[in-house]
Amino acid sequence: MSPQRFDTGTSKTGSSAGAIQFGEFLGSRAVYLPSGLLTVKGANFRDGAVEADVASKPGGLFIGIAFRIESEANLEMIYLRPGVQGLPE
Repeated sequence: MSPQRFDTGTSKTGSSAGAIQFGEFLGSRAVYLPSGLLTVKGANFRDGAVEADVASKPGGLFIGIAFRIESEANLEMIYLRPGVQGLPE
C-alpha cells in the first residue's frame, strides 16, 4: 500500500484524484481517495476474489470499485451506498 504501486494520474477530462493520502485507518493500511480513479500498476488479474474494506465520510454518497479499466469512460464499476439500507435499489 504505497504510492509507487498505484497510478494516480490526471484523467483526460482534466479531473484528478485530488489529495490522495496513504496511511493507516482503524489499524489497517489504507488510502484516502476523495475522488477520481486509483489504479494498481502492472495488475494482471484474471480469475479470483477481491476483498476490500471501505469507509466513507459521514454523509458520503457513493463508493465504487472499478474493474477492467480501459479508460474513465470504459470500465465496470460496483457502487456502494453507505448508510442507505432497506431500499429496493
